[in-house]
Amino acid sequence: MLKVFKDKVVKQQGLQRSGTNYTKFLLENNYDVKMMTRLKHQHYTSAKWNRGVDVFVTIKHPLAWLVSIRRQQMLASSGVSRDDGGGVPMYPPMGKHDSFSDWFQCEGKRLCDHWSDLNNGWLNISLVGVISARYEDLLQSPEEETERIAGENGWARTSDKFVIPLRNMGMGVEIAYQGGRSFDPSSYIDQSYFDSFSDEDIELCKEHLDKDLMERFGYTFAR
Repeated sequence: MLKVFKDKVVKQQGLQRSGTNYTKFLLENNYDVKMMTRLKHQHYTSAKWNRGVDVFVTIKHPLAWLVSIRRQQMLASSGVSRDDGGGVPMYPPMGKHDSFSDWFQCEGKRLCDHWSDLNNGWLNISLVGVISARYEDLLQSPEEETERIAGENGWARTSDKFVIPLRNMGMGVEIAYQGGRSFDPSSYIDQSYFDSFSDEDIELCKEHLDKDLMERFGYTFAR
């Protein structure tokens, strides 16, 4: 049975490292909405506890997401394999890759397909409403973007002063916890993540990323 909250309830979906914790922080700390996070990284299923509950999808530029995945993999302990809940091991044991491009030529096809498949699945859910937001917009204009979303969905503002996280949200953190590193959105806003990709890497992205999905969200393969 769905737990009853005084707030509006929305089912959250999104890839790991795509800003789901940040999205949850912004919405729950500023509006009368409660994000259901159970199985948020998995393929959506129309389970009893989901029925009638709208879905909120946070999407990040695939190249920025790939750089985030690589960074997390570098931070992971050697020999540790983590699953993103969608059946794809996002953080396999580290290999001996000399560069980002060396790593990407090994992992890129699988990860590009994963970005396309899961995001398409969430965004095309039927029978319930689907709300979506670009991570980049939530970073650059958090109050304006969430006000737009809240207005479209009838969510009331609960704070006089808009609250944003001052620290990196990290992985799997509770909403009240803000990680230890300062939160700096500049690399996403200025798109410096493009610097990690060679021409060969970009061609692989063009081959395996869903171009219609990228166009829908205004994403391109160049700055």
